[in-house]
Amino acid sequence: MNAERARESAPASPPPPDLEAVLEAAAGLAGELGPVFEGHGERLREYLSRLRSERLHVAVLGQFKRGKSTLLNALLGEEILPVSVVPLTSVPTFLLAGKERRAEVSFANGKPPAVHRAETAQELVRFLERYVTEARNRGNRRQVSRVEVRHPSRILESGVVLIDTPGIGSTYRHNTETTVDFLPQCDAALFVVSADPPITEVETEFLERVRPFVARIHFVLNKADYLRLEEREEATAFLAGVLREILKVEDPDIWCVSAREGLRAGREADEAALRESGISEIEERLLGGLVAEKRRILAGALRRKADAELADFLSRVKLTSRALSLPVEELTEKMALFSARIREARDQQRAAADRIAGDRRRALAHLEEQAARLRERMRSHLLETAAGAAGEEEARKAVSRAVPPFFRAELARMSESFREYVGGVLAPHQRRADELIRSVREAAAEIFEVPYEAPESRDAFRMVREPYWVEQDYETSLSPLPDTLVDRLLPRGAREARVRKRLGERIDRLVTLNVENLRWAAWQSVQSSFDRFRDELSRRLEETIRATEGAIRVARRRREEQAGTVEEELSRLAAAERTLAALRSP
Repeated sequence: MNAERARESAPASPPPPDLEAVLEAAAGLAGELGPVFEGHGERLREYLSRLRSERLHVAVLGQFKRGKSTLLNALLGEEILPVSVVPLTSVPTFLLAGKERRAEVSFANGKPPAVHRAETAQELVRFLERYVTEARNRGNRRQVSRVEVRHPSRILESGVVLIDTPGIGSTYRHNTETTVDFLPQCDAALFVVSADPPITEVETEFLERVRPFVARIHFVLNKADYLRLEEREEATAFLAGVLREILKVEDPDIWCVSAREGLRAGREADEAALRESGISEIEERLLGGLVAEKRRILAGALRRKADAELADFLSRVKLTSRALSLPVEELTEKMALFSARIREARDQQRAAADRIAGDRRRALAHLEEQAARLRERMRSHLLETAAGAAGEEEARKAVSRAVPPFFRAELARMSESFREYVGGVLAPHQRRADELIRSVREAAAEIFEVPYEAPESRDAFRMVREPYWVEQDYETSLSPLPDTLVDRLLPRGAREARVRKRLGERIDRLVTLNVENLRWAAWQSVQSSFDRFRDELSRRLEETIRATEGAIRVARRRREEQAGTVEEELSRLAAAERTLAALRSP
């Protein structure tokens, strides 16, 4: 039986119905075809893992004492988050799926995370109270940067990450600012209001601020059990009218719930009461709509990557099949031609690495210039802020309050600036890298007369970590007498000069600490981007060479072995070609 008849005789494989099945089938096929195709299998399994592990991030927002934490506890089915009559801290709490109750607290000062596994919900609440309540962690003096709670609840296991945020409009302004800061990470938000009254001016102002950062905001009218049916309808209509008039929300999505009754029903496993409370509807709407939609968006992105990978996989199968069908002498000649092209490609790679190293040095020098300008801008800004305050204590407070918004804006500006700068610097390298890798594949396709499809390009730059800002510096005077007592002993002019000096020194320390945090974050990002780019280029080129050359060498070895295995292998490769062609998008 010749090779053409072998291809005709192998049965065609029908395409799987969805992306998950496509990735699973293609990864399995790569494993069956042997080590030379394992690179394809690894990438396809990575896409499959991303598809299966994707989560919908939902922030729960609202004014202090509207019942946000009670709502979250109701969605989880038990009380694991502290519910307090005083505000919680400025630290968002992330709730993720887990097999046990577990909390991990991360710190901005480099201290190792605090981890706690809890047997009961009450035990977990007591642990969290140390870090997320103003009573136990006033002004976030412990420098908590993130709290992550694992819990085996149904809604979390279904693909949702819930985020408990600081209450807006409390006595702590930094709570509102912190909530705004992390909203770009979220896919949707539940904005909790309650019937007493349905919405306030503070809430409408906050909504105007957050709307640009969140794609979807759903409104939860909590404490509905306090209202009669006609009062509930009136409150809902009033809320909808405000949202349409002030926020220009055409058709606001409003869910009426009783978080308190939902929590009770969850503890008692009372499904009817849970539905009556409105909690079941929230869960169904989140899972039935938002999770499914996010999965569709992710599936679209991964489908494009999968199609590019399948195209490369198919090209390599065709190359192997073509090499296997050639006489040994002709195959040896073609291998020699391909080896010469590989040597040329490696020479070009070394030259590219030298150019990348030079551009990295220039990018880091550019960063230092930007950091120096930032120091001057921040120092001027904080000195102006201090000058406008009445008294040293008010000046200290004003300076502390000015640091977060200043650095929030600077982080966004510098991140975008360096993304553009480094992206522009790396763009020509990216094009040359793509061309270099394409030249290897094109060489194989040309020499062995098989179809060729260009590989997918990849992004170059990203910020690798978020810097934190320092609002207070903790250095104290070495004098045994308090500053205020010493000041009272001095003439007015000397006293004012002493105060200005102290404020200036404090501002200098804040500038140094904060600019260094931001500079270090950007420095790491620049270094990481260039290193990652260089390593990625090297890895992709070597992987292309190894896989392409490996497929040809395997074919040559089998041709030299001869026996009856060649026809059998050609038949197997022909079946693989048809399967891969069927798995690709139309």
